[in-house]
Amino acid sequence: MKRNGERPSAGSPSPPSRPSRGEIDLAVVHDWQNTPLAVPDGLSRARIGEDAADVLLPQGHPLAERDVLVPGDLANQRWICQEAGAICHDWLVRTLRDAQVEPDVAHVALRAHWDGRDSADGE
Repeated sequence: MKRNGERPSAGSPSPPSRPSRGEIDLAVVHDWQNTPLAVPDGLSRARIGEDAADVLLPQGHPLAERDVLVPGDLANQRWICQEAGAICHDWLVRTLRDAQVEPDVAHVALRAHWDGRDSADGE
């Protein structure tokens, strides 16, 4: 969630404290089955959709033509992901390990690169 230029911080899944303090009305947060979000007393949750994970592959990659992948399909692949401790990194590691796949995070992208700030190529 972003408000007044605020950016979410990387880290383990924890709910923003501002709704529980009454400073904002709601927060849209990640709450994955294997990375559940703790909801403090005084707050409630409502599901607004299902968040599918997307895998970006170069053209010609053996998995690129598939419409659906399961975690086991991703064995022996090298990953670009956020740093350890970021919710997306932790979810990826848990999801692959749950499928008996050890992730190979070959490159780490700092959070600034994921949300469009400070990337070397301007993307």
